[in-house]
Amino acid sequence: MEKVETWNEIYKTHPVRKNLTDFLPFGEQDYVLYSAEKGNPLVMEDLLAQREEKGCNYIVIACDNKYALKMFAGSADETQHFFSGMEADEQNRRTYSRAELENMMKRAGIVEYRFFYPYPNYQLPLAVYSDSYQPKMGELTNNFRNFGVDRAVLFDESKAWDQVVKDGLFTTFTNSFLLVIGPEIKWENGEVIFSKFSNDRAPRYNIRTDIIEESGKRKVLKSPIGQEASSHIASLQKWYEALSEAYPGVQFNRCVKKENLVELEYLTGTTLDEVLIGLLQQKEQERFMDMVKTYVHTVLHSENPNLLDVDMIFKNILVTEDGSWTVLDYEWTFDKEHPDDREQAGMDFVQELTPEFVIYRSMYYFAQDNQLSAEIQNQLFSLINLTEEKKKEFDELEQKFQAYVSQGHRSLGQLYGQYRGELFYFNDYIKQMEDETKIELYALRDGKCIKTISESHLVPVGDLREIRLYTEETWDEIEVVLGHCDMIADILEITLDGQDILEGYTTNGKWFYQNLHLYIHQQGEPKIFIKLPQTQGKLQMKFMIKQQGDGKSAAFATLYHYLSLKERESTPVGKIKKMIKRGQK
Repeated sequence: MEKVETWNEIYKTHPVRKNLTDFLPFGEQDYVLYSAEKGNPLVMEDLLAQREEKGCNYIVIACDNKYALKMFAGSADETQHFFSGMEADEQNRRTYSRAELENMMKRAGIVEYRFFYPYPNYQLPLAVYSDSYQPKMGELTNNFRNFGVDRAVLFDESKAWDQVVKDGLFTTFTNSFLLVIGPEIKWENGEVIFSKFSNDRAPRYNIRTDIIEESGKRKVLKSPIGQEASSHIASLQKWYEALSEAYPGVQFNRCVKKENLVELEYLTGTTLDEVLIGLLQQKEQERFMDMVKTYVHTVLHSENPNLLDVDMIFKNILVTEDGSWTVLDYEWTFDKEHPDDREQAGMDFVQELTPEFVIYRSMYYFAQDNQLSAEIQNQLFSLINLTEEKKKEFDELEQKFQAYVSQGHRSLGQLYGQYRGELFYFNDYIKQMEDETKIELYALRDGKCIKTISESHLVPVGDLREIRLYTEETWDEIEVVLGHCDMIADILEITLDGQDILEGYTTNGKWFYQNLHLYIHQQGEPKIFIKLPQTQGKLQMKFMIKQQGDGKSAAFATLYHYLSLKERESTPVGKIKKMIKRGQK
């Protein structure tokens, strides 16, 4: 029998899991590690004692932030409970704020330390930020990490992250901390202030991108993760030169090959992605479309249509203050006319590439990351005359490209689709609840609706509902739709100008006791019909309702079963069956 893998087994060996320790330039022999996922609370004095006993230089602490944005958004914390760290649950404590960690170090006399910020979390980090380098708007879009566990979705984390970043609060709401305690870290090529790991793909394409700061100057280094990726890194200088010739009106980040890595310029400015997001937020629709049109024109007018940078997306284009554009990354460039040995495994896919496909990718991922409306998406895609047939072709081509990049490696995105827990969308739940419990009022004449009555006549207080309205001469009946779910309703009072007309109502519910009824939504919307005398007047109705949702509560189901049985037994056939049953006893 074939063994079924569990997520915990996959997690232990997944390459992304190693990124946090690979980020540090020293080996395991030179540090003591505290990881919150081991399940123990953090005791700083114990770590100091372990460091002294081991005779090493550093203590490394990896844990989630007590005030992590992901927890506010609906993810459980380290203990698989919601907000236990925030609620000071010391028994299960494994999340800490930056202030707490700093106070622990202060009490222990620690003065040498450095904070880093793994994203999206320390368990499976794709990037590591620092106090010297923090994310930009539009970068933090990879937020679902509920492998094997359920989570709520209370708001759009990507949009919330943009606001956090905009307000300079990233280190307050960061999901995770990587705290390094000890002397100044000795990096090989200069101080690393940011790392991005691109190793969730085939080993031959696994690389690491570092932003280095040295003597106040910054540069970008790209290096292979493993020897297999060396040729992939080496090809970047060739693509830089070829693309610069193909697009004379566009600048490409200058690439210089060094020993087993490449060095690129560190450029400042705003990405095209950020610019476009800003224009949408400012409702500058015309300027937004003009800038996208400029992008489309640029991509389509290459002097070498066989040379294609597949990843020339909005996030990879920097817009400087003078308005010029610089392409930051061109790792996935292909030459259809002169393919190198890198493409041999996917020549069929390479030959299908077109400039329109590159544009489609940019628009598609921009729309997905920012949840653009269908109207804006249609406006974008109209710039390349995208038909449904062409969209299908591009989607299939994207799948081929992704398969080429992974070449058998199971990415976290693929694994998430297989091993993720349930997602409970709060806004959808609220909308569903509103739809289920919405009470509707209609005025009838001769059994036909002649007017929809405003909800303003309804006064809700807890489970009690009260209707107050003035009837009109043309009405002879009021229809009250109690909601759109299973429920129990108790009709307390119906008066017209103070006169009791409680006897003049009918309902489609199952009678239980006095004016108490049970309603099964699948058998029809719960309704009450109030017969009116042929006069105008002030109608008041009071009733208690208890919504039962889908009716799965044991008490509700038992009551429904009892009433159904009682109903059947009240028929002539039911009475005979009941007599026979009693006689058998």
